[in-house]
Amino acid sequence: MNSSKGRIGAVNADDFPLTLVYREGSAFGFSLKASELEDTELLAGSVDNNDDAKVILANAVQHMGQSVKIWLAAADLEHDVKAKKRVLRKALEHIPTSVRLLSRVVEVIPSSVELWLALARLETPENAKAVLNKARKAVPTSCGI
Repeated sequence: MNSSKGRIGAVNADDFPLTLVYREGSAFGFSLKASELEDTELLAGSVDNNDDAKVILANAVQHMGQSVKIWLAAADLEHDVKAKKRVLRKALEHIPTSVRLLSRVVEVIPSSVELWLALARLETPENAKAVLNKARKAVPTSCGI
């Protein structure tokens, strides 16, 4: 989106239940139009400025902290590994039992035995074996796996 003063970027409510308000080229705020905001990461991905997308997703996280899609999209916007880890750890505080989230977290933080074991506990017995085998490859020096 181009930066223009006082511009309102309204998104089709059928596609995205969100209205963005832009002021001097940066995201100023938004209003929710539906109780679920699962497609926010798609909207944030269409914003040209990475900082604006982060603002959108930060606001979405405040309203829908239980959405794995929003947390993963927020983590994907981070280019710094430390920042990505911080977002994912915060996500785990909100959604500690999400297999999808933990799977992504162990990709980013493969040296954490605790996270691998948490993921294995959430999986089915067959999948847990595969998770533990991956954990053994990722952390071969750990005797806790």
